[in-house]
Amino acid sequence: MKKERKYKHLSYNDRLIIERMLLQKKFSKKDIADAIGCSVRTIYYEIKRATYEHTNSDLTTEERYCPEGAEKRYREYLSQKGRAPSLKDASKLKDYITYMIKKQKYSPEAVLFTIEEAGLSFDLRIKSVNTIYEGIRRGYLPGISLEELPRRGRAKERRKYVKVQKRATKGVSIEKRPKVVQKRSQFGDWEMDSVVGKITNRKTILVLTERKTRFEILEPMKTHTSGEVIKALNRIEKRYGSSFFKIFRSITVDNGTEFSDSYGMEKALYRVGKRTNVYYCHPYSSHERGSNENNNLLVRRFYPKGADFDKILNKKRIKEVEEWMNFYPRRIFGGRCSYDLFCKELQKLGCENVI
Repeated sequence: MKKERKYKHLSYNDRLIIERMLLQKKFSKKDIADAIGCSVRTIYYEIKRATYEHTNSDLTTEERYCPEGAEKRYREYLSQKGRAPSLKDASKLKDYITYMIKKQKYSPEAVLFTIEEAGLSFDLRIKSVNTIYEGIRRGYLPGISLEELPRRGRAKERRKYVKVQKRATKGVSIEKRPKVVQKRSQFGDWEMDSVVGKITNRKTILVLTERKTRFEILEPMKTHTSGEVIKALNRIEKRYGSSFFKIFRSITVDNGTEFSDSYGMEKALYRVGKRTNVYYCHPYSSHERGSNENNNLLVRRFYPKGADFDKILNKKRIKEVEEWMNFYPRRIFGGRCSYDLFCKELQKLGCENVI
């Protein structure tokens, strides 16, 4: 049985194991977490905090993890004497919160979840996210205003424009979708949408959200067309192989023209018949894909409305955003991330090796 070691600091030996496994370039973050006995998110943030640019003998550069640097930072935290009386005086905590909100695009609540998950020590211990919001209101965190924070009390965004098919789709209505899908108790039911930039742009991002775990898949598309959607689904099927049919029970979409080819979306690549079941929402009913719509707001933190997708979209960056989303601490899951929950569901299916 694997040991669980949440909310505990990594030892120097743990950090050496992380370095050794990363240098071998054949282990995933999940493999490293299993070897050490901690959560995947702990490894994710440990690596992000202690990564530097290494120059090789041929003058090429690559990112590497530095266990000595990580251990030194931890020892500095331990050596701090006394506690700051308030956030105003907690300089190291303020620096960390500012970095996570400004650079990592985290909400104050997500920052607090991360501090608890990674077991970080600062010159002040905070237990409530309201402490961070109050600090922002009082100006203790320079450069951060309540207006630029994600969501929290903000008015709902205007409904996005969807180019609806002129003729009714030949696909199956959401009214015929199994009731169990609505309950989110079953794994493998997805919602799918596309995120667009300027109206004149050709490139778009296909976004898939698993309803139970909120796990995200982002796929770049060269054009906003049904053919590109099918190509993207084909790529996903190739990656997941025979496990695709267990993991993608259904996909719910809106009536946008890019989703007009229900047959092509459902058709399997390597066997006769369907690879999934596609269901269509009622026109102008984005609430029927609520998880997808909410997660699209996370995508917009990196790709705001009106951005020139033809210039800025590239596969590497899109996959970095995908990883960021899947490791983002979710309030609905008590601070746990979608990646951990998704992996647990894959283990139940015997498909843990697909990611």
